[in-house]
Amino acid sequence: TNVSACVTAGGNLYLWGSNVSGQMAKGANDEDDCEAPARMRRAKAFGQRRVAGVSFGGQHAALVAGDEEEDGDGAGGALSPA
Repeated sequence: TNVSACVTAGGNLYLWGSNVSGQMAKGANDEDDCEAPARMRRAKAFGQRRVAGVSFGGQHAALVAGDEEEDGDGAGGALSPA
């Protein structure tokens, strides 16, 4: 609770709200809340995957992401499982 998020068309995740349990994905050394939307930092393990969706509930947080692939016409945009 007390967390909001949005995903841009380009696959970036923005988060704002309470960070008491690390919901803002800011790392263990930053427990400050976010009053304004802030783009999720991309840890080395996450790479350049595009976020397709995000969900928060009473006891969970989840996101779906995948690698960007070319779709044949050079436009890109299709997601494949990570």
